[in-house]
Amino acid sequence: MAAAKNLSGLSSIPKLKAKGDALTTEFQYYGAAIRNLAPALTSSKDRTRVLPWINKLFGAEYHVEVLRDKRNRYLAAITVNMINDELSGIFENDPPSGATRDLSTMTVVNAPCAEWEQDTTWSEYISALPENYEEMPCSFHKQDESCEKDQFEMNHQLDIEFWFLLYQIRPYAAMMPCPDARTKVASWIQTLCRLGCTKCGRMKGLRNDYAYALYGYVHDLRIAGPFQDYPPWNYLRSLPDAAKAAAKRHPLTSPCCEEAESFMSAQPTPEEGAFCYIAVTGEFANSNIPLPV
Repeated sequence: MAAAKNLSGLSSIPKLKAKGDALTTEFQYYGAAIRNLAPALTSSKDRTRVLPWINKLFGAEYHVEVLRDKRNRYLAAITVNMINDELSGIFENDPPSGATRDLSTMTVVNAPCAEWEQDTTWSEYISALPENYEEMPCSFHKQDESCEKDQFEMNHQLDIEFWFLLYQIRPYAAMMPCPDARTKVASWIQTLCRLGCTKCGRMKGLRNDYAYALYGYVHDLRIAGPFQDYPPWNYLRSLPDAAKAAAKRHPLTSPCCEEAESFMSAQPTPEEGAFCYIAVTGEFANSNIPLPV
């Protein structure tokens, strides 16, 4: 009860009007985040311990110009701790009565690898492919062109992002009720894994676009858009173009499309008789054509 009572003081965190500078914007963001995150901390000990830090960092002395950057760095660190639902490092103790330490002089404690970072399912799958296995060629360069010129600083980050998405997709794909949909998802994953994007950063971005879209659909235990068909073998077009082509092949009013199948599967089965569902559509009316008299 004491912790809950003290947490009510979070409403006193000031809501300042933006002055147009980055430090003020950051401060407002961290204030809004802390108001939501602090009461949600699982440990009552952490909920109690975070209050002295909040009171200190939101004190008037940290609104002076020379301390605003230092204040925001502390707020960023404590916000990340609360997102992780655990106060660690310097926040394990109460704040000092005097000046706070300079964060740049403190040792950074590296967090252990997450479970998805240790998962080797797809990396083992790719390494097990035979040497003569044909990769899907780059969609942005011809075969006689080099993809190395389109390397980006974020290339490694794009690969990490892709492994994370595959880790997220796998359990949802296994729970999909339709066997045909599960097969198509598996085919798409295999295709994305065999893209010839070991050097081309643009191709890695396209691969991740497809992975993000696929994850969004399998999270709802369904497939839609270009994933209603099996993946191509020779060329992967841009995601917007693939979505437009899929919309023409699988209109929502078609009784054979995945959306219609999902809708019908969710409807109750009558004990007697039958339900009739009618989909009505049409082209947009042309206002230049006069109506019949």
